[in-house]
Amino acid sequence: MVQLHIRGLRSALMAVGYLGLALAVVIGLPSFFMQVCWNALVFETFSGPAIHVGQALLLWLGVLVVFKLLFNPQFQVQFQRLDGPPPLD
Repeated sequence: MVQLHIRGLRSALMAVGYLGLALAVVIGLPSFFMQVCWNALVFETFSGPAIHVGQALLLWLGVLVVFKLLFNPQFQVQFQRLDGPPPLD
């Protein structure tokens, strides 16, 4: 477990800066890379639609959600079998 000791305004600003840098590296750079790859492959090769950074960010977040659901599922969907139709009230 990481303990963060913030003492004063300078430490708080540094913590916010480090958090912003971490988010930019983890989310911003891969989404920019996906935008460049999409535009090079789909737009240039197949004459499909070009995307901008906001759409690439949504694409990257979608890929992250799919990876999370496929490789580390935290929930299970269970179906209950009913013997007859539900009662009408």
